[in-house]
Amino acid sequence: MKQIEEKIAVSRQRRLFWLSWTSKFVGAFLFLAVFFYVVTGSLFDRGFLKRDLQEKYGQVAGATTTALTVRFIGPPEEPVLTATPLCQNYAPFINLSWTSDDQTDYFNISRDGIPLISGVVSNSFADSTVVTLTGYTYTVTAFNNAGQTSSNLVNATSLDCGTQPIPDPICEITKFDAIDLTGFVGTPYTANLNPIFYGISNIPNATVEVLVAGGTSVFAITSANINGYWDWSPLGRLNYGEHTIWVTVIDPSDSARRMTDSLKFEIIKEEEVDHEEGGEEDKINKHVRKETVSTHVIQTIPQKPVPTQPERSSTLNLSVAVRNPEKVGYPGKKLSAETKIDLAGGTISQMRVLRYWIIDENHKKVFQDSDEVFVKDDLIIKKNLIIPRLLKSGKYKLLVDIEYDGTIITAEDDFILKEAPLINLGGGIAITAYQIMDNLLWVILWLLILLLIFLILLSIEHWISQGAIIQITENVLNKNGFIIRKK
Repeated sequence: MKQIEEKIAVSRQRRLFWLSWTSKFVGAFLFLAVFFYVVTGSLFDRGFLKRDLQEKYGQVAGATTTALTVRFIGPPEEPVLTATPLCQNYAPFINLSWTSDDQTDYFNISRDGIPLISGVVSNSFADSTVVTLTGYTYTVTAFNNAGQTSSNLVNATSLDCGTQPIPDPICEITKFDAIDLTGFVGTPYTANLNPIFYGISNIPNATVEVLVAGGTSVFAITSANINGYWDWSPLGRLNYGEHTIWVTVIDPSDSARRMTDSLKFEIIKEEEVDHEEGGEEDKINKHVRKETVSTHVIQTIPQKPVPTQPERSSTLNLSVAVRNPEKVGYPGKKLSAETKIDLAGGTISQMRVLRYWIIDENHKKVFQDSDEVFVKDDLIIKKNLIIPRLLKSGKYKLLVDIEYDGTIITAEDDFILKEAPLINLGGGIAITAYQIMDNLLWVILWLLILLLIFLILLSIEHWISQGAIIQITENVLNKNGFIIRKK
């Protein structure tokens, strides 16, 4: 019994020892923590301890501070409205502005007693739906939950802002074959006898007159698209040497509104191209600055020297029109062309060759025909051209040209080629002749590949069968013990 009590006493002493040591450790830790908290807070911010104690005390005690704001809402104050007639980009508008208070949620605006706009949260509005020199009456109504208040009636008359002036026409040759002419210095050259010229204008659907001098003169009429973009290539080959092209864009609704740009260029032979590419010094010596400028017909203010545009030596005017319904053609069908020739008075009538061409969007000639005609004044020639069957659908040009008085004169008209279905499978699925011909080569190639695969497999099968025949012989069976000979 005594031994048990001694053990219990020893156990209590141990627990007291650890409890005493733990309490001393915790006390020392708390003392150091409080010391560090007070010293650090005092050093860095003297008001920190006070604010922190107040905050902690409030959280412990559950203290909260509630701010109560009482706002008595009544109807909005009456807006004071001002209406000011103004102009912007030659368009009249009336600017409305009014006073507002912080109790207003939104505003409604009425014009001539009829709602104009509602739910306006700002204190201004521009009425751009007015008509020139017309009087209007405006009111502004302010709204909130307590009611509404309307402004006084204000009258305003819209201004006459004038007519926006038509901008000066623009004509620019931007590209010559693959040469970008933007900032180009020198005379561009090419070995292509049918170079392509590209350009822009700010006149939608402008009539574009082209005159090329140097060797045989060429006069052509084409057109720009709705964006003012145009491109042109001569039908016949140009001669080697230097040429000058003048391009004039004309407003279809006002022939006096026009602009001209010019460009000197050179057609050289292939061997000269190799020589030009070989020496940079030769290029610099041979090619001079591009001479190009836009010249206004009404007010001529040239910015640079411009080559003088020669007068047309020919007195013949040429035009052509596609007479198909909606200018739509189909492969293998007729394309009705109506060509008109006008001659100046006193010009001698002559027999000439009138050529017809169909040109695709890449200036590739896909059809050609010709007729001999006796040229005379007010001559109208009607001709049906059979469109090639295998032409792809898309946009094409019908061109006619004739040589007269040493000038090749060209006229053109656009048309759309649509494919007539050769096989109609129903459900909007149709197969055209062009699709069949375009995919026929692939079909043949795949058939050849399949035939080759079949022949290879057939050869392998034949080799295996021959090996089987050779192996199954009497000698082989005898060697492998399949045949037992009786004695």
